[in-house]
Amino acid sequence: MHRSDVRFHFVGLGGGGCNVVEGIHAKGVQGRFTCITHPERPHLPKQIQFLKFPSLGELERRSPRGVPDMTRTFQLSDQIREVFSEGDTYILFAGLGGYTGTKIVEQLIPWLLKDHHEFAVYCSIPFAFEGERRTIAVRLADQFHSLPNFHYFDLESVREKYFDFTVTETGVEFWNLFKKTFPEGDGYREA
Repeated sequence: MHRSDVRFHFVGLGGGGCNVVEGIHAKGVQGRFTCITHPERPHLPKQIQFLKFPSLGELERRSPRGVPDMTRTFQLSDQIREVFSEGDTYILFAGLGGYTGTKIVEQLIPWLLKDHHEFAVYCSIPFAFEGERRTIAVRLADQFHSLPNFHYFDLESVREKYFDFTVTETGVEFWNLFKKTFPEGDGYREA
């Protein structure tokens, strides 16, 4: 099915997801772009909408090992819901295991399904050495893995592929996963 009428809205959730959205925007891909994270990103191009997620101090307690307290509740704000008010196809990117990306993905998927939004979610699972963060991410991936529009990859596999890699290679993995789902010309073109 050719989907040239689709308008993609790329949404980065948390720091990792926002890095991916910035990279996609830099490629010249057409669409709408939003980053939802903390702290603010003053360097963002003006074409990328920024929503400041409440600061970690406002929402997040951490264990002595720096792991977020995932028992803290989080509700989607009206400001976040407003991002999803158009008839776009929403492409969400998040690194799981931290509070922002994990909690927003956890809340957004059921809400987007309930409101019949067209969307796909692309997430990364932390490295094995990240221990509890990895456990948190795997638990969330297990919760949603049966959805056909939920996709993830393990950063361990990226390390095996590139050994010494940067955020750029992680972004490439996200982009490749997206392109498997939406082949070029299926609503977007790379510049």
